[in-house]
Amino acid sequence: MVAEFSFKILTYLGVWRPQSLTSKWSIRIYNICTFIMLSFEQYFALTLIIYLFQNIHNTEIVLQSIFTFSSIFMIAFKVTYINVYREEVISFINMFMNKKCLPRNKDEVKIYKTLHEKERLHSRIFVFSLFFAAFCYTLQPLTSKIVNSLPIMGYLPFAINSRRRFWIAYFYQCISGYLSVILFASIEMLPINIMQQICIQLEFLMNRLLAIPNLRNTKYSRLNIYKEEYNLLKECINHHEFIFSLEKQLNRIFGVLISMQFFVSMLNLCTSGYYMTKVNVDNPNFWSALIILTNYISHIFLYCIFGEIMTRKSLYVVDVIYKMDWNLLSIETKQTLLILMIRASRPMKLTGSSLIIMSVETFLKILKTSYSAYNLLRNTNK
Repeated sequence: MVAEFSFKILTYLGVWRPQSLTSKWSIRIYNICTFIMLSFEQYFALTLIIYLFQNIHNTEIVLQSIFTFSSIFMIAFKVTYINVYREEVISFINMFMNKKCLPRNKDEVKIYKTLHEKERLHSRIFVFSLFFAAFCYTLQPLTSKIVNSLPIMGYLPFAINSRRRFWIAYFYQCISGYLSVILFASIEMLPINIMQQICIQLEFLMNRLLAIPNLRNTKYSRLNIYKEEYNLLKECINHHEFIFSLEKQLNRIFGVLISMQFFVSMLNLCTSGYYMTKVNVDNPNFWSALIILTNYISHIFLYCIFGEIMTRKSLYVVDVIYKMDWNLLSIETKQTLLILMIRASRPMKLTGSSLIIMSVETFLKILKTSYSAYNLLRNTNK
């Protein structure tokens, strides 16, 4: 299954109903769990925005509240979004179960296993790295001699004027933070895993194209070779068109989420970077802001680097066709391959609502833009 690790986590957390549930009562109970989980995240985001407006004149609190609220709000929005478009997401994932996309020989099985293991490894590293960052962030107040502050500054409906209430609020925020981070990581890995699956399909396509000249080394008769050559080339063309449809669906379903996350990430890069200039290095909040800054930079980098990999691999199809031994092919096959090369010269791209193209160049532009915005904030507050 595509993005199996992410969907498992979302299922365990009660925000993605498994397709195995068929009875009406089980579906209703799970929907109630999803509603409770969404309400919990939205309430958590509401407490942060209330606290922000209560301390609107305190620059330090405003900066911390902005990147905390924006992160929690995006998590609640993304979970709601994938549940609203649940049927489309399931239909899209099932496209990878099409006969064209399944491995056909030992070479393709080896390709699939190698790249699928990399996909699973990347998912686990991303989830556990964010969880570790959240763990360090929530433990930061415990490093002081007197524990008198909560890990996350937010509104509470009761006063924490007793030790018991303080620790209740502390554990509530820890649990909320851990759940939010795991949800965030799981949802963010969905488009990245799908891009890796598209790369697997491009590898299958190139492997099948390279098999066309090798038909001459088989025991087929001359007439059968032309027929097999035609059938294999036709399958490759259909597979190539199918991969383009996968790219189109990826951008259509996840484009909105990606574009929103990019704008939020740029905002958080600016605010966290600016906040770090306002506190001393020996202040624990400095290191918390550094952890947040590092996570957002790595998050943007993941989108851009995997988008770049998908784009380059889609263009590499042209090189594979060019390197084939054309002397062994029929005239009709050569003409069809020329058309396929023209079609493959259009790169596949991950775009955020047709506004942002995920690439290494985009990543560098985002860093430059964030640094310019940071300088603007710093100069206006001197």
